[in-house]
Amino acid sequence: MNRRDLLPGALAAAVLVATPSNRAAAQTCVAPCYERTPREISENIVPEDYQYPPGNVLRYGADPTGKVSATSAINTAILATPAGGGIVDFPVGYYRCEGPILCDQRLAITLRGRGGVTAAQESTKLNFTPASNGASFISMHAAQGCTIEDLQIHASDTFTGYLIDFSRRPDESEAVLNEVRRCLIGNPYTSNTLCYGINLDKATNFTARGNKFEYLKAAIHGQSGAGHSYSNCVRILENVFIGIEDHAIAYGGEAWQIRGNTFEQRKSGVAGAFGCLEGTPCHGLSFEDNWFGDVETDGGQWVIVFGGGFVFKGNRCGGSAGSHAISLHAVDGADISGNSFDTFAVVVSFDGATCRNISVGENEYASVTNVYGSPNNQSSFRRSPVGFASLPNGLLMQWGQLPISGGANIAVTFPRSFGAVYSVVASLVGPTAPTNVAYANNVTTTGMTAGMSGSGAGTLHWIATGNQ
Repeated sequence: MNRRDLLPGALAAAVLVATPSNRAAAQTCVAPCYERTPREISENIVPEDYQYPPGNVLRYGADPTGKVSATSAINTAILATPAGGGIVDFPVGYYRCEGPILCDQRLAITLRGRGGVTAAQESTKLNFTPASNGASFISMHAAQGCTIEDLQIHASDTFTGYLIDFSRRPDESEAVLNEVRRCLIGNPYTSNTLCYGINLDKATNFTARGNKFEYLKAAIHGQSGAGHSYSNCVRILENVFIGIEDHAIAYGGEAWQIRGNTFEQRKSGVAGAFGCLEGTPCHGLSFEDNWFGDVETDGGQWVIVFGGGFVFKGNRCGGSAGSHAISLHAVDGADISGNSFDTFAVVVSFDGATCRNISVGENEYASVTNVYGSPNNQSSFRRSPVGFASLPNGLLMQWGQLPISGGANIAVTFPRSFGAVYSVVASLVGPTAPTNVAYANNVTTTGMTAGMSGSGAGTLHWIATGNQ
């Protein structure tokens, strides 16, 4: 079966069955009254309160006080929505659900509440209180073109599953072109971090925009951590992540755009926004215009990446004296430029297998101990205007430049350690005095001393060659 095939869906098993007593109660109505729709008639749905328009969960008996489970009424409202899509409306209230909300295989359904990202009383709260942990709360398997907006979505302290699940099940198509926006997702009232936010395993073309994720095990899961999966074309835009137990975003996928978000410290106080594993590489991953900060405890890494085509631009990153900003593992092709890094032990760490084609451009560094960590785990690297290249037959070439004035001696650290140094050439650009000479001495496998004789100031350029 082609994974992009569309499958029809049905929620008949989850609807409220009309009994003689509630049929009789439904006949009385205070104006305005809304007659049964063709969809309600065809699905044998009898509303409980005709004062509410079709799609309103109160029409089907949802209790906005939380005393009675609203699961059946909400699923009836979803089933009553036309096959081509529509709105399921949640007025302000507290809706307690003992079972999952089912939007599987539906097209263009919108679950709409009120005041989602605020903690105000005038908001719509959905709270999952299942008898067991066997199901996700809002089930969106094979959903296409659906939206969840302006809702507060929570769960009981013992729940360990997903609050929203877009993952693909066997023999179904993938969830595609769905969006979650302006929702408060997590457990800010209890600080419970046992459950997860959104599952995107084998989902594509998804957008999370303007949400607030608080106190979760992880906020967004991409491809399965077990590997051999996918999660493609995902946009995470203008969200806030607070008090997440693990990394806010885990595993990722291909062509993920993460832009304009706020990442605060993990629940433990350390840095941690994005993490993927060797078996779940991320290709085409970009972080732009995000804020990372409020780290209170040493340790952690804001971004851990395996894969290729990594972009990190225009971000403001705050850390601690013992934390790292970016950890690269077997990354081929990266552009890290135009960022501001404040208080880190290491900004860019080359960990694990060899990285290649890494470009670190112009960034701002404040209270940074080391810009690079484990630089030998690279085969080609360019930090404008410093870099190196691994050549055939084990040769290594490195280069750089620095401002210098007459009589000064400046310690230079090579971007990567040599096995042995063969030659170093230094030259000057800038001074007008013809007697000025650039020189390099005290050469070791890890660095040298660069200097300039005479007076004035200029730029010293150097090239060093050796073996790896």
